[in-house]
Amino acid sequence: MKCFSTKSLIVFIISLFAFMSYHQITYASNSSIVIPSQIKELDVSDRLTIFIDQDHLSEQDILSKQDQFIPIDQAKVAGDVSDATYWLKIPLSSSFAFKRDLLLELKKPHLSSVTLYSLENNKFVEQETIGYSLPYENRTIKHHNLVFALHLQPNTSSTYLLKIQSDSFFQAPVSIWDPNAFSAKNYEFQTLHGVFYGIMLAMIIYNSFLFLSLKEKNYLYYILFIMGFTLMQSIWDGFAFQWLWGDYPWWALRSNSFFIVWTSLFSLQFAKHFLQLKTNAPLLYKNITIFNIFCAVAIILPFVLSIRTATMVSTIIATIAVMFILIIALKVRFTSRESKYFVAAWALLLVGVLLNICAAYQLLPLNAVTLYAPKIGVLVEVMVLSLGLADKIKRITLEKELETRNVQTLKQFAMYDHLTKLLNRKYFLESSQETLSLANVSNEPVSLMLIDIDHFKNINDTYGHTIGDQAIVFVANQIHNICKNYGIVGRYGGEEFIVFLNQLDHHSASQIAEELIELHRTSPFMLENGHSIYLTISIGLCSNDFQEYKYVNEMILHADHSLYYAKNNGRDQLAIYG
Repeated sequence: MKCFSTKSLIVFIISLFAFMSYHQITYASNSSIVIPSQIKELDVSDRLTIFIDQDHLSEQDILSKQDQFIPIDQAKVAGDVSDATYWLKIPLSSSFAFKRDLLLELKKPHLSSVTLYSLENNKFVEQETIGYSLPYENRTIKHHNLVFALHLQPNTSSTYLLKIQSDSFFQAPVSIWDPNAFSAKNYEFQTLHGVFYGIMLAMIIYNSFLFLSLKEKNYLYYILFIMGFTLMQSIWDGFAFQWLWGDYPWWALRSNSFFIVWTSLFSLQFAKHFLQLKTNAPLLYKNITIFNIFCAVAIILPFVLSIRTATMVSTIIATIAVMFILIIALKVRFTSRESKYFVAAWALLLVGVLLNICAAYQLLPLNAVTLYAPKIGVLVEVMVLSLGLADKIKRITLEKELETRNVQTLKQFAMYDHLTKLLNRKYFLESSQETLSLANVSNEPVSLMLIDIDHFKNINDTYGHTIGDQAIVFVANQIHNICKNYGIVGRYGGEEFIVFLNQLDHHSASQIAEELIELHRTSPFMLENGHSIYLTISIGLCSNDFQEYKYVNEMILHADHSLYYAKNNGRDQLAIYG
């Protein structure tokens, strides 16, 4: 039974997704096809007659239906999905005076079964049966298309018939070839397609490495889209059956529907996330999500439904997917950098398809550009989308780096005293407590100094708070320069500073303290007017030499007692607790 009647829609989908490699307007003729003596390729698609066998008649019955064959363009069967058997009659006349071997090529590789018969003495003589329902190795001529050998006698007329059964869309572009010309053309064809599939494979590998490195799901959807599209194209070109699964006809017959749904699913999944539709177009995002859930379920249909039904369902899914792509392009247009890449990529692909369609209907000359325009379009599309994805990831990375820097800056503001740039009390206590705990485990000495600027109130009262702040910064720099390699330096509050010295006992710590006191005695604090002030400091020192400390606050308490003692006994000196 034929599928839905909207053949124009089917032909459009074939054009868009199969990227027609061959098609042209047909003209019927019932006359015999004369094979010239000099031949390279002779397109006979418009010279064929056809009989559509809905009842699956025998060969003998078909012989009695010879008068019911009609020109193929009148039958209008292109794009049909039917369980009928199609019989194509090919009457040939040789104009040469010698026996000649030619090739008959059917440029529709994924037909289920094609049998070539010769009509001899009013009887069918089967020459060969090939197709997707049979292993690839069964073919006499190993080629991605369906190719048969013809042996023509000199100055005679011969009639051949093709018995075609298809579980997908019916098309029958037929050419007669000289073997040498066929070989040369096949070399050119293989080279061009090698470039196409090589680039597609390179894009898959390249983006796979990026995905493994960045763990960005946009890359995953993009890779799955390219993989599905490349395999779908290889099915239509016949290379998948030739190189990948020629020994598995069951899967070969179902692979077309499977990868149409696969490509539709991940093209929309990629578009949805790449363009951030959840934020930019919430309603469209919701509808696409629902449709993608249906696609995820439909991807198993080729394995549970008949091949024809699965083909029809996949075609409908592809149609809806294309409509969604168009709606997305119209919705986002040029509202963001991603949308510019997206619209440009699909527009270039559409241009390629339109060029091919115009050439098919002879509106443009059929040359290498128009013939391979869809493949060129998809290569450009894949590259543009890849550039767009790379651009987006780069911007996301820069945004994350900026965010990280902002966080680090905020953390620094939170950790450090804004005036002296030393650790504030909170972070000093956290860092020194952690260090003390590790020292207790490893039984290492530690010391803590509490430092106070002597007579600091007099400086504020005499010179003002601005000079007072400069004096605090001056002392802080002196302490940091001496102690930074020995431990943790912080501002405890006001004119007081605190230093936690790791792996130093009270003897080594007292040497550092005396060095600090002497440095302040001999290093004047210079004022802006050229005058100088000699600042002195008092230090209270506490070490775990004399007792074990579990908490830093205990050491601070004892160091504070020592500092109080030093200040009460004349200042400008060190006092050691214990």
